[in-house]
Amino acid sequence: QAILLSEYLRNATEYVKFVFHHDFILHAYLKLKEKEALRQSMHYLRERPSDFEAIRGFLRNNGYLKEKYLGGLRIKTYNPKSISFDFDERLKKAWDKRAQSGIFNFLPLNIKQRKEGRMDVLFNPQRVAYEKKTFHPKANKESKKLYLPFDKKALNFNRIYKKQPAQTLFGLSLGNGKAQININQNPITPYNFLLIPEPKKEYPQLMNLTSLKMALEVISLSKGQLYLFFNSIGAGASVNHLHFHGFYIGKTLPVENEKPKFLMTVDHIKAGIVKEFPFGAVVFEGGDSENLAKVSMDFIEKLQNNNIPYNIVI
Repeated sequence: QAILLSEYLRNATEYVKFVFHHDFILHAYLKLKEKEALRQSMHYLRERPSDFEAIRGFLRNNGYLKEKYLGGLRIKTYNPKSISFDFDERLKKAWDKRAQSGIFNFLPLNIKQRKEGRMDVLFNPQRVAYEKKTFHPKANKESKKLYLPFDKKALNFNRIYKKQPAQTLFGLSLGNGKAQININQNPITPYNFLLIPEPKKEYPQLMNLTSLKMALEVISLSKGQLYLFFNSIGAGASVNHLHFHGFYIGKTLPVENEKPKFLMTVDHIKAGIVKEFPFGAVVFEGGDSENLAKVSMDFIEKLQNNNIPYNIVI
């Protein structure tokens, strides 16, 4: 079989090695059952990120890798109030299943991190390589307007769901409405996901109070160090359909070690500023999530009304 594969797949030596390892060593020699052999094969690929990318490219380019690998997929909607619901466990289990399916454009297998002064620097070589191949100057040009009307014909998560339903991990029935949890097809870190509040309402990438409340509710569901990030148009957003990026970072962000200068308290919410890290930030903290959302949204609306791009970290 290996000889036949070598002859047939002249430019896929990594794939030949992978098949040999799976079929001959794991199955024939070690006599592992398929479930355990697949687990060992996944470990084999994680240890060899360059081989993984070569195999993935070969399979996709030759039509062997189908995007809708997850046949008969059912997207479930969960009620977080259920005693048995564990957000972190459910998300990571669904994310791992999609990782095995081949729906990601790449997997973040070789993330490099280092300390640079007060900053933590993260480098994802797979994402950089992918973006070099797909970058288009016109498509990536930032808008000068913060508000862009929702465009049904442009890239949005409802169109993505129709084309690739496997990008959706599950739905959430929250106190402030329904939300959708998607993969980020170009993941920055392991378990990087997208939170899309009320996708069918077709909100553009402009913050509103209901969506901010939903984000705070999702944060409260996590037992780990989960952060949600929001990029406005003009500040890094590439899809004009309201969404947050979710990250499991595993430690506090460097900016959280900076002491803000608090200027006022409104409805038990303290508001202050961080001046130089590495640019100005406004901090809201304390109180309950309802007041936290309302007070911070008042400030966000001032930015939006004055066409000032912004990022939110929760």
